[in-house]
This record gives sequence, structure tokens and C-alpha cells, in this order.
Amino acid sequence: MIGFIVWLILFAIGFLIGIFSFSNIMLSLFYGFPRTVYLASKGVLKKRACFVYLVAPIAWTAVLMAVYISLRMFASTFLSRVFGFVAIQLGFGLGIVLHVVRLFATSTRKDMDSDFWTFMNRYKTRDDTISSVETKMLEIYSGSTNDSRADSLLFMKGINHMDRGEWLQASEEFSDAVRLEPADFVSWYNLGLAYINLGKMDAALIALMEAVARRPHFTEALNTLGYLYNQLREWEKAREVLEKAVHINPNFTEAWFNLGVTILYSSYGTRYNLQIILERLKSLDPSSAKSFEEIQKQKKSENGIKP
Repeated sequence: MIGFIVWLILFAIGFLIGIFSFSNIMLSLFYGFPRTVYLASKGVLKKRACFVYLVAPIAWTAVLMAVYISLRMFASTFLSRVFGFVAIQLGFGLGIVLHVVRLFATSTRKDMDSDFWTFMNRYKTRDDTISSVETKMLEIYSGSTNDSRADSLLFMKGINHMDRGEWLQASEEFSDAVRLEPADFVSWYNLGLAYINLGKMDAALIALMEAVARRPHFTEALNTLGYLYNQLREWEKAREVLEKAVHINPNFTEAWFNLGVTILYSSYGTRYNLQIILERLKSLDPSSAKSFEEIQKQKKSENGIKP
């Protein structure tokens, strides 16, 4: 019985050492440090932030090594006996394994991300070029202008590249933004726009579907997704998302226009016929109605042959 109690005590000691080593040394080296290096390379964090996550593992490694060397010098027999026990080795391994398994839990990753930004907030860079209009855009679409958003700087860099027509750079910034904040539906939408302008239709389709999945009533994304489906001649899918867009926002001129194109070139039934759409376009934007009439004339000139 006494032997079993001793075994449990040694196991518990090993378990605690494993937890401590993982939390204060391994996690900093293999999560905190690489992440700060990546964010510093993207301009989100100041470069000196890279060294912060090295302090704890270096300090604790030094402390543990000092304890080990001291025991080795003055109590080598005790050291070899204690750490030679299988109980301590099993406890140490289990402590590390359980922590690794916990990393796959969504709640754990959220806590880690929260702790990371709480710790790194003082090292964040500031983008003084963000205009009041861009700030308002963040407020409308992302729900907050809170400076703690991890992807705010990347988002605004992407917007600036879009304004200059630099679609490749914009796609890179928005790709990084959604990697940091997967729930950011506007960055997914902007990533889709960038891919469309780069001619990467398959990638654009995925990005737009991600945006709609995260915000089902995001009419701009629904409309652009419908436009893309039209380009891919997937008429039924286009009809579904465009009908949803005009149902949510009956005054969305572009969505009505794209829905009209869908109906014109497809044979699928819909509750909206071409005359209804044309009248709706005339009431919303006469110039769009005129453009749609030109498309109708062009379609009639094709002798009824559908593309």
C-alpha cells in the first residue's frame, strides 16, 4: 500500500513537471514565438515582440538546468533514483500529451488566442494612414473598430491595395486576414473580389461561399456570388442566391440586373419574369434598365440560341 502511494506521488510530480514544461517552455517556443515572428513580418506587431516569447523558455530552462546540475553534483544518487522511476516518466509524458490533446479543442484555442493578444497588445503597430471612411467601413462590416482585432491592419492594407487596383497584393493581405480571423466575413468577401479580378474563379467561389456561410444575409456577397455563377453558367445556383439577395434588399439594383441576366440565359423557372425585373430596374436606375434592354436585344439577335 505504501509503495502504491509513493508511486502515485511520483506520478503526480512527473505530471506537474510535464504540464509546467509544456506551458512555460514548449508552448512559448512552438506557438508564441513562431506566431510573433509571422505577425511581425506582416507589420502587425513590432519586431521586438519576437524576443518576448523567448524570455520565459530561456529563463525556465536555465532554472531547471541549474536545479539539475545542483542535484547532479550534490545528490546524484537521489537524482538517479527519483528520475529513474517509471512513475515520474509516465506522469511527465501524460502531462505533455494531455496538453497537446487540449489544443484541438476550440475553447482552448480561443483562450490561447485571447491570452496571446492580451500579452501582445502593447507591441502592436498602429496604422496612422487609416482614413475615417475606412474606419467607418470596419465599423459597419466587422461590427467594431476595436483595436484588438488581429486582422484590422491587414484588412486596411488590403483595402488600400484594392483602391489602387493591386489585386495580387490585396489577395495576399486578405488571405492573411482570414487566416488570423476566420470569422471575418468581409475579408472573405474582399478576398473573393480580388480573386475575381485576378481571374481565379474557383478560388473566388470558395472565398465568397465562406463569406455567405458566415453572414447568410450579406447581400453584397450573395450578389457577387450570383454574378460569378452567371460567369460559370451555373444558372440555377445563380438564381437561388440572387433571388435571396433581392428578397433581403428589394432596392439592390445590381442584384436585380444579375438576376435578369440569369433568367435571360437560363431555362429555369422563377417567380420573377423578365418584365417584372425590367420594370423594377426602371424604377431603381433607368440607366441599368437601358443596359439590360441592350442585353435582351443582343440575346434576341442570337436567334434564340442559348449560350
